[in-house]
Amino acid sequence: PRTPNRFTGQVDFLPTERLIASVSAGLGTDDFNDSYFGLQDSGFRNVSFSVDYQLPRGIGVGSTYSYERYTGLQQSRSASPGTQQEDPNRDWRTDSRESVHFVSFFIEPPRIGRNTEARFSYEYAYARGNYFYEVGAALPPPSQLPETYNKLQDLRVDVRHRLSGRLAARFSYQYEPSRIFDFAFDPSVINSIVQPSSLVLGYTYRPYTAHTGLVGLIYYW
Repeated sequence: PRTPNRFTGQVDFLPTERLIASVSAGLGTDDFNDSYFGLQDSGFRNVSFSVDYQLPRGIGVGSTYSYERYTGLQQSRSASPGTQQEDPNRDWRTDSRESVHFVSFFIEPPRIGRNTEARFSYEYAYARGNYFYEVGAALPPPSQLPETYNKLQDLRVDVRHRLSGRLAARFSYQYEPSRIFDFAFDPSVINSIVQPSSLVLGYTYRPYTAHTGLVGLIYYW
């Protein structure tokens, strides 16, 4: 059994026909009051701001910023069969927290000639996570895990050129760098496992930088 609570809201401002601004927020919790082990509670909070402005001749700009925060609490017991199974001093808890920042921006410049349109966009997401362990008096103090992070950027350029009333050519370029550290899938952790009884498949999270180009034709019915 769980007790969920949710609240979300959004307010839009239209001071002029060309300007739109929005603010949204939300928060919520899930409580598992009848569960002694496993997930005890989880929660989230988020807030977002966005602005879009449309200029004459089809020129447009816009930007969005969002902040998100997630929490969770889990409980378990480290015990061998026997009297240890009934000892609450052998309980351990995991308190997890993660925060995420997201920023996006786009611009649509004036048309190039009569038939060519372009769009530039950029997105940035950065998340950090922490896990904190607490143990009962019968267990040895734990070694805390390092902080995790995940940073992803996305820069795009899209160009569309009308060849006729029904046919258009499209070109797109995307630049995507990603940086990540996760204590469970980092190469430094996987490479350090030397236990003879372990089977390691080598699945890891690695940083990368991607360049993607796209050329295509669009037909309109």
